[in-house]
Parts: sequence; C-alpha cells; structure tokens
Amino acid sequence: MEAFTDPGSDGAAFVSYRFDFEINGRTLKAPWHSAFGNAAVMLGLIDLADSGIETHIPTEGYLRGLLTVDATGITRIDSGQYLWFEEYPAIAEHVINGHIATLLALYHYAEHQPDTRILPYIRAGLTTMRRYLPVARHPGERNAYAASDPTLPDYGPQRTIIYARALAQICSDPEMAVIAAAFETDMPLPPP
Repeated sequence: MEAFTDPGSDGAAFVSYRFDFEINGRTLKAPWHSAFGNAAVMLGLIDLADSGIETHIPTEGYLRGLLTVDATGITRIDSGQYLWFEEYPAIAEHVINGHIATLLALYHYAEHQPDTRILPYIRAGLTTMRRYLPVARHPGERNAYAASDPTLPDYGPQRTIIYARALAQICSDPEMAVIAAAFETDMPLPPP
C-alpha cells in the first residue's frame, strides 16, 4: 500500500487511486483520495495484526488522514454542519454506504487501539446518519445512494439495511434502532 499512498501534512496519509472514476455522468480524475480507501487499509492492517502478521505500515497516517477535516478533503462538514467521510469527494458527495463503512472502520479501530481522538468523529458520524438515513429511505423503492442526490438509487440497497443494523448495535441508540427497523420493512433480511 505504500506505493499507493500520498503523504499529507502532520503525518497524514491518503490512499491514492490511480485511475479515473465515473459515476452519475461525472468523472473523478486520477489520482484521487477516499475516506473509504483509508478505512479499508486500516481494517486490513488491523486484521493482519490480529492474525499475528507484522507489518511495517503504520495505521496512524491513514487515521490522521481521516481525522483531517477539510472543505475539499475526504472528511468534511456539510452545509448543515454534519460530518461526512467522503467516498468520492467532489463528484458524488455524501455517499451513504462509504460514510457508514468508514464510520464502522473507525469504531473497529477504536476497539483495537483505543484513541481519544476518534470518539468525537464516531459520534459526529453517527449524528450524520441519524439525520440523513431517514431522508435516504424510499419505502417500497430502493433507498438513495447519496444524500447529495436523493433521487440516485442505491445499486446495493440491502447493504444499507445491514449497515443501519450495525450502527444501531454500536451506539445503542433507540432512534437508530427505529431507523434500522424502518429500512428492514422495505427489504427484510434474515436475523443476524
């Protein structure tokens, strides 16, 4: 992964995608960065460590990349003052599954390497989902893929049900449990 990592300031590191990406008629030109990419690498490194496989690639840089809030970066604040972990910055902002996957990765990271810097980001990310998951839900239809375009249907809507269920479990928030249950009425999944 080092070959596909760009350095940022203050020790931050960003996974660098070396290909153009198109979604909804818009193109993200290479190289580009993604909160989802940073989170995926962090999860991989944690899993390697859990398996007893040592690596010289530190997770700290990728974590710092996620904790760097910037108006054009992979972690940003929207116009309503909600924190977003961006999967495709600038072309498909506020992608719900990318935000949730990153949020769950941060939670997993905090379970393995407690770090006081992470908790405010997890709380803010959960608050974002409390706000936007109900808006993304379209009963009887596929849910929205991105909060920035609620008309764009999700190509994998069952994932949102699984993710909403996971968010309800990690935060023990009755409101999040209601949101998760609402998604399940649209497309029920078997019990976990």
